[in-house]
Amino acid sequence: MSPNSPANSGAGQSRKERVLALLRANRVDEAKTLCEEVAHGEGNPGAWSLLGIIHGMLGNLRDAEACNRKAVELNPDYAEGHCNLGVALEKQWRLDEAEASYRRALAIRPDHAVAWKNLGNTLEKQGRVTESIDCYRQARQVQPDYVTAHSNELFLSLHQTGVTLPAVAAMHREWNNCHAAAMLGPRKPFEIERDPHRRLNLGFISGDLRMHPVGFFTVRAIEALQRENANLFFYVNQPEPGDGLTSRFRTVAHGWRNVLTLSDDELAQQIRQDRIDILFDLTGHNAANRLLVFARRPAPVQVSWAGYMATTGLAAMDYLIADRYEIPIGSETHYAERILRLPDAFICYDPPADAPAVKSLPASANGFVTFGCFNRLSKITAEAIAAWSEVLQNMPRARLILKTRELSCLAAQKRYARLFQEHGIGGERITYIGMSSHTEHLETYNRIDIQLDTFPYSGSTTTLESLWMGVPIVTLPNDTFAGRHSLTFLSNLGLTDWVAEDAGHYIELAIKYAADPARLVALRQTLRQHLAQSPICDGPRFAAQLMGELRRIWSAWCAVSDETHSTTQPTDEADAHYRHGIAQATDGRYDEAIVALRKTVSINPNHIDAQKHLAIALAASGKTEAAIAVLREIVRRAPEHADAYALLGNALIEHDDLEQAIEAYRHAVALQPTDVNTLNNLGNALADVGRTNEAITVYRQAIAHHPSMMSTYHNLGRLFVDLDDAAAAADLYRTALKIEPSHPVILTDLGVSLARRNYQKEAIACYRQALETDSDNPTTHYNLGNALWATGNLDAAMTSFRAALQHSPENADAHVNLGMIQLSCGNFHDGWKEYEWQWRRENAPRRPFPASPWNGTNLAGSNVFLHSEQGLGDELFFLRFIPWLKKQGAGEITYQPNPKIASILARTKMLDWIAAHNTRPSDTDIVFSVGDLPRLLGMEHPEQAPAPFKLSPLPEQVAVVRQRLSECGSPPYVGVTWRGGTKNKKNVLYKETHPAEIGASLKGVPATILILQRLPQEGEVNTFCEAVGRPAHDLSGLNENLEQMLALLLLLDDYVGVSNTNMHLRAGVGKTARVLVPAPPEWRWMAEGRTSPWFPGFTVYRQGYDGNWDTAFAELAADLKSLS
Repeated sequence: MSPNSPANSGAGQSRKERVLALLRANRVDEAKTLCEEVAHGEGNPGAWSLLGIIHGMLGNLRDAEACNRKAVELNPDYAEGHCNLGVALEKQWRLDEAEASYRRALAIRPDHAVAWKNLGNTLEKQGRVTESIDCYRQARQVQPDYVTAHSNELFLSLHQTGVTLPAVAAMHREWNNCHAAAMLGPRKPFEIERDPHRRLNLGFISGDLRMHPVGFFTVRAIEALQRENANLFFYVNQPEPGDGLTSRFRTVAHGWRNVLTLSDDELAQQIRQDRIDILFDLTGHNAANRLLVFARRPAPVQVSWAGYMATTGLAAMDYLIADRYEIPIGSETHYAERILRLPDAFICYDPPADAPAVKSLPASANGFVTFGCFNRLSKITAEAIAAWSEVLQNMPRARLILKTRELSCLAAQKRYARLFQEHGIGGERITYIGMSSHTEHLETYNRIDIQLDTFPYSGSTTTLESLWMGVPIVTLPNDTFAGRHSLTFLSNLGLTDWVAEDAGHYIELAIKYAADPARLVALRQTLRQHLAQSPICDGPRFAAQLMGELRRIWSAWCAVSDETHSTTQPTDEADAHYRHGIAQATDGRYDEAIVALRKTVSINPNHIDAQKHLAIALAASGKTEAAIAVLREIVRRAPEHADAYALLGNALIEHDDLEQAIEAYRHAVALQPTDVNTLNNLGNALADVGRTNEAITVYRQAIAHHPSMMSTYHNLGRLFVDLDDAAAAADLYRTALKIEPSHPVILTDLGVSLARRNYQKEAIACYRQALETDSDNPTTHYNLGNALWATGNLDAAMTSFRAALQHSPENADAHVNLGMIQLSCGNFHDGWKEYEWQWRRENAPRRPFPASPWNGTNLAGSNVFLHSEQGLGDELFFLRFIPWLKKQGAGEITYQPNPKIASILARTKMLDWIAAHNTRPSDTDIVFSVGDLPRLLGMEHPEQAPAPFKLSPLPEQVAVVRQRLSECGSPPYVGVTWRGGTKNKKNVLYKETHPAEIGASLKGVPATILILQRLPQEGEVNTFCEAVGRPAHDLSGLNENLEQMLALLLLLDDYVGVSNTNMHLRAGVGKTARVLVPAPPEWRWMAEGRTSPWFPGFTVYRQGYDGNWDTAFAELAADLKSLS
């Protein structure tokens, strides 16, 4: 739109100049009155068109249209009139008519640069991105210095499919070279006090301090900033008075300058006069930007924030505010600015005060899922349409709502309907909604269940609005700033499971969550509160973090002219000491090196290299704190010294200060993004503090820079093992082995990852290959033993455990596993000795009292104090040896049991006293664990196995339970459990079957089925009952009252399940059971056979070593028929 229109007479021309002068003075009403006189008096098309422009400035769009139609009626070949008519139509969202007007202008004047730019604008609003970019380029071809057209082209390029970070950087550098580079050069020094601690003058240039994304993203932070020892100046490039949000900015302003009519030179001079210390650009390459003011360097430090989602490309722009999600570590090289990476998010959101209440899930009432996307049409790419169409094809009843003001144009609606039709999605499944009030816009979120994010340009305001209205969003980030907004917000809310890895995964997630109404309901009820309480909406927190960064960069600027960073100012004496110190350190004589290097620094305090090597020598000699102090001094003097930050990180790791180390590594990586060693160290530190996702990102960044660095794949693989993702770990280990095929540690770790997925044979092959290179590695021998044990090769497993112990005699895990195999094979003589090592395992509980020396001989009346074994089941098992103590002449036996069975054991005649937890009677002579008894008492043969310890339930509990059983049904009563023990990554003997499999074995058995499973997981009871073919009675709650459970186990006619506490209680009341024993078997069930000497009358059903239960369940089903 251009007010410079031709006139037909000298008088008219003079009055037109007066109109333009009034407009420049922002006296719009006076300009309108005068222009009306000219237009009506002279019938001048230029005057009519200028009057239309003025009506447009006042918001009178219909009058603006009428005036420009009058202009082109007076002169049909008046290109300027057609162009300005297009502007009036475009503002009314009559985009197809606007397009026609611009094309008419260009048909008359093909060199009309503004018409080309305006045509690009209206095509962008219709989502025709490629055509729009072509128009901007045509405008630049006609007028090479057309800055606005070039900025528009850059902004729109961020929306193109396939856009990459390097390409974005190159395009923005070109803009700088074309329009801004020539403005750099010597400038008048700033008349600013170089005091790093004084109150700062912060300036903000923006045309969007209003109800606009920039306003929403900055107002809370800026309101809090004015309390952070800062004066705030606003350079407002927008019409006054603005709106309610504008008033909030104005309230905290120390200075408020409307700069709409100021030239770039005038505005730069005003900023210098205001003595701004740090100047913020809140616009970037968006509309009404003032980037060329920044090119003139009006402030010492210049920062881009919130208004533009890419680099500005401007050499004069010092910093860009981002976060660790928007600009991941290592991508800094693609930005003209240095990155100020805030810990949470790059913006602080001010949620809408007019937001309606969140309503119930639409799918619950509709009976189908409604997806939505409320982003601009230019963000809706062909690839996004294809993905959304596939989602709809997979969910035939689902619907999609598209809402954006551009859809007020019927032609735009028709275009998108055609695009969806090409993918087989009919118009009846998509609703198009155009412009509405803000409140109505927010209310529309109550009509959708899931928001579908656009890509490659992600939603920002729409994402936050969606989350505020309780609607989760599926997003697909790329590597550009513009493509990662939703990732930032979802990460802050802990919803990264809604973040897709590729288009296929995006489709998969949309379908997955659409099929999970419970999750959608839960999110709808909590998202608003969660977002409100998150860092994203915490203004004071954001302001404090931002001011911390601003203070840092301001201090750095203040220091520039006060200190030199030269590393080469040595005198001959200093140089001699330096060379001597390096030589001493190279030979490992660190104390001598420290002396020489300190002499160097004392002579030349600016010798940074000497300081660096001094820190290295201090760290190597164990003087970590001194090394840290030296390194901190280096980075204070030379904040761009990447090596010093990396060394500081290493020293802080040694000092166990992981968080500070991470900060140091991040500084190093920001300065040297491709330093793979620092990236690995950063990843390791992040992994150690549990920031797993960040560690993964860093490792992947290291791989991107150095794909042949084996250690990075190894580190990342170990991290995935910790995440219990053995498949991903195995893939990474295999990649590492392509680089170094015989690396024994990686081969061993690959074996571990394969074993966790039960690929035991493949794991065995890895371990054996690793031992070919490193035959003395006890860890590899131990892991090989576990894999051989899991496959049933018991002799070979014992050989491997012995080999591990040969090289690592104190390996408690190897001792215990060897002992368990020996016990299962009946070798009790050796097995008990190895089993005793369980107390020395890394995570084993400590003995509550030291064991007494006793060799199993006659006790001669000595009083014995026994404490419980580690697990309740083990405790009940080993109680059977107490009668043997009596036979050995023991006096009084005091027992300290697990509190859960204290009352039960208090009734037994074999125990004289029951001790309270963690107390030992003073009159006891000998102390040991009940689990020590078989070893101390010399049990060496299976036939010596004592009967289970006798337990008696309370008669009143028996009566209560008998009544409850009668309410469940008629006898026989069969109890069932399907899981026992504690699942963890190292537990080879975790005991579990599937409720459906055990239920199928009971199908048709004429009995009342009772579920005794402790803490059944969600859905397990229903699964079991469906397999049985009839209801079962859930008595799992009795596990919390072992007195009642003991009574129940006495009354059961049969009991089927895995080995757990209840099996031991069942044996204690003298009843039999049917035990499902996984492979490899727990030692008390022996290595083979249908019976165990420890449990007379019990029947054992064994899982095959291939993991198959079929034979066991077939045998169980056949035996249960005997109940008929």
